Amino acid sequence: MAKAEIPCFTKGKNQLSAADIERTREVANVRIHVERVIGVVRQKYTILGGTISLNYMNTTDGNNLTMMDKAAHVCCALSTGVIHS
Repeated sequence: MAKAEIPCFTKGKNQLSAADIERTREVANVRIHVERVIGVVRQKYTILGGTISLNYMNTTDGNNLTMMDKAAHVCCALSTGVIHS
């Protein structure tokens, strides 16, 4: 299961607490790696970097995954060498 993490904001405060600063640094460090991997995958597998047909965005089975979702999953798995079911 995925969870979206966003950096902390001051929200009217003058500065962030020490814990918020540390959490923001952790999120930023992970974000750098995630963006790097996305860039590598998009360069290696050109199907992920260009315009695609709308046919690839239709779901064909009961799990609500499009053909493009499945292709992206395979490309990522091949790039990392890890395949999860």
